[in-house]
Amino acid sequence: MDFLGYLNEVTSPSDKSGGLKFRQSQCTNLNKLAEAACMVDLGFSGNPFTWHNAREGLSLIQERLDRAMGNPSWLNTYPNTQVSYLARTYSDHSPILISLFDNRKGGPYLFRCKAAWLEHCDFTSFFVNNWDLHNFDFLKGKNEFLANVKNWNHNIFGNIAYHNIFGNIAYQ
Repeated sequence: MDFLGYLNEVTSPSDKSGGLKFRQSQCTNLNKLAEAACMVDLGFSGNPFTWHNAREGLSLIQERLDRAMGNPSWLNTYPNTQVSYLARTYSDHSPILISLFDNRKGGPYLFRCKAAWLEHCDFTSFFVNNWDLHNFDFLKGKNEFLANVKNWNHNIFGNIAYHNIFGNIAYQ
């Protein structure tokens, strides 16, 4: 779950510049809502104030009224979310750009057992020889098998990448 938008509330004294002095009661409702929903502020880059009253000098009031928030599920799915407050143009609010970066694209791939492997006459023997050495330690057996299956796949099937999705047995 995530929430993005115009909340019309500040959450701390640093969210406000100018105008009446910050009052803790201003942010009570938003902070309670965020806590009840297990939401956290996703942070930002850019100007810290997303709204202004279009005045100058001592009459200028600026506040951070817009923000992006996420819950633990969001943070686990998109741990590298970046929030940017862009320059205001036609509105008194700044546009918000949310960039989602998926590290899995460049990192370790999800392992999928290929159906073709199961049909190969040597696969059972290969599997037993590369996993059964550690039959009392599942993780050691799994790691041994994964370390060797890429080469076995390449030697037997050629350029079928071991990380492509094919078949329905998956280990990560």
